[in-house]
Amino acid sequence: MLRIAKLSSLILGALLLVTVAKADSHEGKGHVDVHGALDVFWNTNMNSGQTGGAYTPLAHDDVTIGLATINFAGSVKHVDYYVEMAYGSQSANTAATGNADVSQAYITTHINDQVSVTAGRMATNFGFEGAFAKDNWNYSRSLAFGNGSPLWHEGIAVRYNHNSGFNAGVFYYDGENQINQGNAETTHSSSIQLGYSQDKWAVVYNYFANKDAGNELFHNLNFTYDFNSKFSGALAYASGEGDESGDTDEWSSIALYLKYMTSKKTYAAFRYEQFTDDDHALDNLATSTTGSDESVSSITFTYGLYCDSGSEWRFEVRQDSADNEIFVDDEGAAEDAQMNVSAAWIHTF
Repeated sequence: MLRIAKLSSLILGALLLVTVAKADSHEGKGHVDVHGALDVFWNTNMNSGQTGGAYTPLAHDDVTIGLATINFAGSVKHVDYYVEMAYGSQSANTAATGNADVSQAYITTHINDQVSVTAGRMATNFGFEGAFAKDNWNYSRSLAFGNGSPLWHEGIAVRYNHNSGFNAGVFYYDGENQINQGNAETTHSSSIQLGYSQDKWAVVYNYFANKDAGNELFHNLNFTYDFNSKFSGALAYASGEGDESGDTDEWSSIALYLKYMTSKKTYAAFRYEQFTDDDHALDNLATSTTGSDESVSSITFTYGLYCDSGSEWRFEVRQDSADNEIFVDDEGAAEDAQMNVSAAWIHTF
């Protein structure tokens, strides 16, 4: 009943925003764009239903809503606004709390053609993959996304884009993945982004520091290259460290991505990732804490099919293998590997 009530609130809120948006448009205050997405997935874990927690969990043997989102974007007196609501089992990857909430809400003002300032609740600038499956090459997320990287923030961002292909951003956040209210002690974080892109390739570097939460430091470097109109590749490196527990905790990830359009409506995507952990991210999720360095490799194959209706099907096989036995079987016995088979339907409008 609680989930139904939250979903009903989400729908009512969306209808209210649409009504207000239409009223504003009729009064000549600007056009409002309404878009959204829905993804539903089924997953089975070959370890007889145990996920092991090595990445963003996918429910076993159940048809589940990953994310249902609706967003509203427009301009009022030269200020752009964006409001997005999210619901689903993966809403924790966004700022949506309690399964249904506002996942992003921000305004942007343009100083000139090259400089803009954004303030509000927004997805992180860190990492190669995002919270929404429709924006990623694979359906499941990487180990770096699920076990170490920041996901979203509340704060302010100043961005600069030059017509030469160079771009930069400076971000000041109220911590990471949190909402501070009342008299609670706040944490502050900052980030710098540098990028350069040309017709076929792009490179982006992100630096992220959260001094108030264990002196956390994150680095991220993404490189993408379009070999031709059908074949693309990417390399993504991410690392993090912190000393909140008194010991220095470190993790790093290197991932290779490949995507090939096998036809106008079908594609194949591949991801290989090597994730290393020094008593930090994976130990928080593993069945048995090893107390030592951990290394996990992950191989993912995804086959995608685009439909005329704006929908997309994804079929995926993923194998995770670890140095130590951090996964479990159906009887709770420790295992050093797990395989997941998934099917997902994604619709955008």
